[in-house]
Amino acid sequence: MNSILKYFIIICLLVLGFFIGYVKYVELDNKKPTIYLDNHCGERVRIMKSKKLWAELDNGSTIIKRDLKQGTHFLYIHKTESNVIDTISIYVKEKKKYILNPYKGMTYTEEEIMYKSVYDGRNVKNQKSTNINRIFFETDADYILKKPVSQIKLRSKNKSPEYFNAQVLKKYLKRQH
Repeated sequence: MNSILKYFIIICLLVLGFFIGYVKYVELDNKKPTIYLDNHCGERVRIMKSKKLWAELDNGSTIIKRDLKQGTHFLYIHKTESNVIDTISIYVKEKKKYILNPYKGMTYTEEEIMYKSVYDGRNVKNQKSTNINRIFFETDADYILKKPVSQIKLRSKNKSPEYFNAQVLKKYLKRQH
């Protein structure tokens, strides 16, 4: 009987150890920055990091990468058809969102929209609208490279009259075409 209890305790400790390891792995993975690679430079590009291929994008394509640690990274961006190489140094922070726009191939607009709890057919676009044309930049947009939705639901357990006049501000980053 003692040996069965001993094996049961060992198995429980192993399962607990694997669970703790998994939680730590997920926690670390969620802290990594999100990089949107958005290629609109007119050619296919290859992006090298630490002398290894990090990403390859056709013109007009976008991929999302979450494999960089916080810190400084050197990237080599190579246009495959014209054989042009650009070198950039980027600094990324945990849990932040970034756009990598090779050769400034696209201009983006970051805008804010105020949504109301009672949808009356219109949302208020704030006057704050920023055009961005850089190779690499950080964004705090709620919606990245997606068309703004016409309305969102605001939920609350609070049924007070103030709730019915609630508003929420959302930021969008979209391409200019």
